[in-house]
Amino acid sequence: MNLKTKELLLIIFEISMRTAEYLVNIDHQLKSTLNQIAEHFEIQLEGKERIFYDCENDQLSQKNYDLYIGKKLQILGFVEEYEPESVFLRFSGLTRSDYYYLNGLFESG
Repeated sequence: MNLKTKELLLIIFEISMRTAEYLVNIDHQLKSTLNQIAEHFEIQLEGKERIFYDCENDQLSQKNYDLYIGKKLQILGFVEEYEPESVFLRFSGLTRSDYYYLNGLFESG
């Protein structure tokens, strides 16, 4: 990522009220990624196993997951109808360093 791209991402980050959203495949890599997120933020993610269960057992309906709801930080997940193989992870209440951490995490995966 070059300097101009980082500056643009920072501007978007500031405008978007410290939120970020990522579309992620539901696979073994997601389990590792969720564990890394929990470790980074020093939190317990609730219902993460349900994402994998629903992926295999309910491939039609839209789903929403409240993975973590804190005073500042929120981590939500949602799966679109008829799209069981991927989940949107939405983070809000991020610090600038958290934002860069997540971008690095999802870019490397």
